[in-house]
Amino acid sequence: VNAATGRAVMSWFPSSERGLALGIRQTAVPVGGGLGAVVLPALESAFGLGAAFGSLAIACGAAAVAAFTWLREAPGFPDEAISGHVASPLRDRRLWQLAAGSTLLVSVQIALTGFVVLYLHEERGLSPGKAGLVLGAINVCGAVLRIGLGRLSDRIGSRLRPLRRLSLGL
Repeated sequence: VNAATGRAVMSWFPSSERGLALGIRQTAVPVGGGLGAVVLPALESAFGLGAAFGSLAIACGAAAVAAFTWLREAPGFPDEAISGHVASPLRDRRLWQLAAGSTLLVSVQIALTGFVVLYLHEERGLSPGKAGLVLGAINVCGAVLRIGLGRLSDRIGSRLRPLRRLSLGL
């Protein structure tokens, strides 16, 4: 899904709008996580674990139908050539640095979102519903930041500068 939707954004939007478009696209993860954190504990509590998993299956099916229905190839932007000669991306030091930095950022995100509900419930005594609301709030903040940083990157003409500043807390 990530590769296909990223490719769609790259072909449907000019480089001057891709930061915002990718930011909106990337909100799927925190929005889905936030909705799941709020809705799934309530479904499980009211109707059982099968209903919670069944709702996830229905949502995945609906997303597949929506993608099949509306996702189309775009004409692209042929006037935007790749800058420089790229013999092999695996030999590009900058790509390895970007991958390493991204890995560190994503690792923290996964650890936080993967365990915050368990920690708050088991160690701090919050109900699963309230712990889910905390995770939902974290995901809303993540969605807002992704869109805001995407728009900022379009304005300043750099994808990395806003990410670096956020990562360093500047």
